[in-house]
Amino acid sequence: MDLCKEGKELVLRTSTRKNAGDERVKVIIGKSNALVIAPHGHGCDDNRTDIIATNIAETLDCSAVINIGWKRDKKYDSASSKANMNKLDHAFIGSARREFLYPIMTMKNTLMEFYDTLFVFVIHGMFDKVQQKVKGLECVLGYGASFPWWNDSLTIDLWRKDILIKLLSDAGLVTHEGKGGGSMAGRKYSNINQLFRNRNSPFFDDRIQSIQIEMVYKGHRDSPRNATRTGKLLGEQFRTLIDIPEKPEGLETALQKSRCKLY
Repeated sequence: MDLCKEGKELVLRTSTRKNAGDERVKVIIGKSNALVIAPHGHGCDDNRTDIIATNIAETLDCSAVINIGWKRDKKYDSASSKANMNKLDHAFIGSARREFLYPIMTMKNTLMEFYDTLFVFVIHGMFDKVQQKVKGLECVLGYGASFPWWNDSLTIDLWRKDILIKLLSDAGLVTHEGKGGGSMAGRKYSNINQLFRNRNSPFFDDRIQSIQIEMVYKGHRDSPRNATRTGKLLGEQFRTLIDIPEKPEGLETALQKSRCKLY
């Protein structure tokens, strides 16, 4: 696969697997400074996150790398199409690296030739049982928070995270933050959300703004129609976030009513 630039157009040349139409990773090429990643888009995993990611990419006219054929598993087995693409330990191995990680790295490097900042949105699904703890919860944002706080490995500027909370809340989504060190924090060094923001990584790049988005099933992933609607809604809020170049004055005051709790 070769990702090359022609002016500000991005062109993808890719080799297919043995059987046409049997690709395990869907790649979308866009023009804006955003990259959408769906590591668990297989139908048996975070169901319909592939549809959400596709619609975000279409709304933003941005690039996307969407896993549709690798089933999540604790062990890597290319022959059986089993791997956890959210774990860098698996994403760096053999076929997973060529099919999933390489497009991410190549598009990131190409887009950074044209933009000062690149936004990475990592799309996940979560079980509806989270609503047993928080009534009506629909979305959880992970940005590298830890416990204790001095072990944070933040993947996005805090003020941008705060703005996204407000945008999603104002759009009608009940949104919480992933608590420090929790399963939805996007903090583990092996997490794809940390790919460009782990300071101990050779791929660290502070021009990247990366955030993990977890969506419940009911109302958002329970049908293709709802997944499409959710993808477009998220894409619209992401566009507004991207269009804010610097921290607005008085942001803290504006956020007081929408300040969300941790999950």
